[in-house]
Amino acid sequence: MLISNPFSPELGAIPYLSRSGGEKVKAALAVAFALSELNAKRAGVQLGMMFVDEPPFLDEDGVQAYTDALEALANKFSNMSVLAISHDPAMQSRFAQTIEVINTSEGSKVVFNG
Repeated sequence: MLISNPFSPELGAIPYLSRSGGEKVKAALAVAFALSELNAKRAGVQLGMMFVDEPPFLDEDGVQAYTDALEALANKFSNMSVLAISHDPAMQSRFAQTIEVINTSEGSKVVFNG
């Protein structure tokens, strides 16, 4: 699979496997949203919610890029709620609303913020 390189037009397309982890994650995220939208249109329904789980291998720049991509997709698909599952406080702080599940001696407790 080849993806064009927006950062280096003189290089043209470079192999997907040569991309960084963050670039691969953003590509996978875009494909997931596009396929979901395509399937919803074919079925004659509108997507209401999309669940995504954070990749475990992103560095600080990758978390920033991933969160930027989620925000851009959420803005593009404004009629759809995007629920991102994350254990990373830096990623969590980027979102206006969070749902935190806390393990207590009485069982799990759900805390809504924002």
